[in-house]
Amino acid sequence: MAAIQELPRYMEEVWRPPTRTGLWPWFIQRITGALLVVFIMAHFWVTHFAVPGEEITFIGVSGRLQTFFFMVLDSALLATAIYHGLNGVRNVIFDFNPGPAAKVVISWAIFVVGLVTFVYGVNALFPFITGRPLFT
Repeated sequence: MAAIQELPRYMEEVWRPPTRTGLWPWFIQRITGALLVVFIMAHFWVTHFAVPGEEITFIGVSGRLQTFFFMVLDSALLATAIYHGLNGVRNVIFDFNPGPAAKVVISWAIFVVGLVTFVYGVNALFPFITGRPLFT
């Protein structure tokens, strides 16, 4: 049975989750990064290549967004982009090594900003389904 080798130093820094930011935010950052690639490619393909030569119009976009699949796709793209971006901001702030109380305040503030941004974004998508926004 072969012994498990340690990672080379340059790989160790990439694959070992940092202790200051936590395992789950680090892990979800990687997952959302991969999902963003998939969602952005799907969004780009649908927008530009699904129907060759089709002009992008409000009527076409609203028709597409009335289907459940595209509403879920756009909402998932919005959620992953918000999480990935705001968690990156959180990681940069945590690199300055604030105290434990400041980390809690920063994390909650970023969570609230993300939640408000997501609700605002879904509010912008919602009229395509119902004809009226969630909030006016």
